[in-house]
Amino acid sequence: KVSASGKLYLLRLHLPLTAGLGNHGANPEIMRSEMLWVNALYRNRLPVPRPVRNIAGEFVTRVAGVERKPVNCTVLEWLDGEVYNREMESEETIAQIGRLAGQIHLHSSRWRLPLIFKRPIRDDVYFLKIVDSLTPAVDDGRIDYQDYKALQASTRELSRLIKPIRKTRKSFGLIHGDLHRGNFINHNGEISLIDFSLCAFGYYTYDLGT
Repeated sequence: KVSASGKLYLLRLHLPLTAGLGNHGANPEIMRSEMLWVNALYRNRLPVPRPVRNIAGEFVTRVAGVERKPVNCTVLEWLDGEVYNREMESEETIAQIGRLAGQIHLHSSRWRLPLIFKRPIRDDVYFLKIVDSLTPAVDDGRIDYQDYKALQASTRELSRLIKPIRKTRKSFGLIHGDLHRGNFINHNGEISLIDFSLCAFGYYTYDLGT
């Protein structure tokens, strides 16, 4: 949280912490694509934070980090409110969340992608790879073998069900990718959506499942 010229901003330093989540934080084009979509949502008057360009007119700024390694930074306007939790749930807040999910998916289905636009893909192949990446934790005992086999079987079954679904504009496109309670902000009963850092191309039902 940064205060400047009487306004509040969110400064993000994109340091890849977990290999399983991908290294897209190290790629300025992928970060720029996230900001382009959030900016388009904001310009369509959806309740998301407004991305802020730097003095060169760019959404991503590279600075020298530890050992002079470049770090990608982005800035958004701060949204007032509290992180949404179960105690705040009402018919109205749940309806707002449902409408908001539908609005971002509808926008995605109609939005013409910029010429250079890079985001990860969350499809059946991705989820199978993620489960396979857990094998070191099974080998050293952090994950119980039977639990792992159950997860693996479930993921394969889900993959079998997902595979036949055609990737059309009505079913597949840009998704938030992390649509849990902690990424909704409640300000005087009005719900906003934050943290598009895991946005990707995927089935819209993935957001609903989350």
